[in-house]
Amino acid sequence: MGFLMVLSSTGANIFNCIHARKYVDYRYQKSLNFIIFPHLKPVLVLFTTQLTAKVYLNIDTVLLGSQSSEHCVGLYSAAVILNTILITVFTAMMPVFVPRIVETLNKGENDNYIILLKKIFSFVIALALPAVVGIEMLGSELITLLAGDEFIDATITIRYLAPIILITSLSNILYHNVLVPRGKEKSVLICTLVGATANLSLSFILIPVYQENGAAIGSLISEIIAFALSIVYSVRFDKSIKNVFHKLVII
Repeated sequence: MGFLMVLSSTGANIFNCIHARKYVDYRYQKSLNFIIFPHLKPVLVLFTTQLTAKVYLNIDTVLLGSQSSEHCVGLYSAAVILNTILITVFTAMMPVFVPRIVETLNKGENDNYIILLKKIFSFVIALALPAVVGIEMLGSELITLLAGDEFIDATITIRYLAPIILITSLSNILYHNVLVPRGKEKSVLICTLVGATANLSLSFILIPVYQENGAAIGSLISEIIAFALSIVYSVRFDKSIKNVFHKLVII
């Protein structure tokens, strides 16, 4: 499995480099400093954000294993499977919207930008919300289907985790289509660090008492905190973002 993941990721990047030769000149340029170095800082910030996010996603499982039993870890892992799949799918959609968003911002077409952002929110909500409702209603059946009858005790856990699908998807919209296009990579990093810190703190408090359900509750609360902070940053840098949420509430 690990080999296939590395192979698919590496192969895709190699193909992209080959295909990019149609648009990028890889030959040495005297202006290399001008071309590359201004982009190193934001790239490193984004790399740190991704690294923090990876730790963030796994810290609750690690703490659950250290403070509880292997059985609880198994139940939690079974509950996380579906969330991971759906969040990966919805996250993969985000870069698709970025070129249009950036083009609209560069042209100063703020009204069109708000309209486009509203459509992105509506599209993601239309997909993620039914997924959350479906998991809440069919939690036991989904656990049985994905992991087997022996993991039926993870039903409550998967229901606690389900809202994270919608919250994380909305957070990613703000990260990829509001903050990063404006060069606010540091704000994304701060949101991720705050979420990771909250998750770590809540896991220490809740896991000894509620075990796998405590890990799920901690993850849910930390995602809500990170999402709320991303809204604060987005509105701070662009007051018109309020119109997006206003229109969504009306709809």
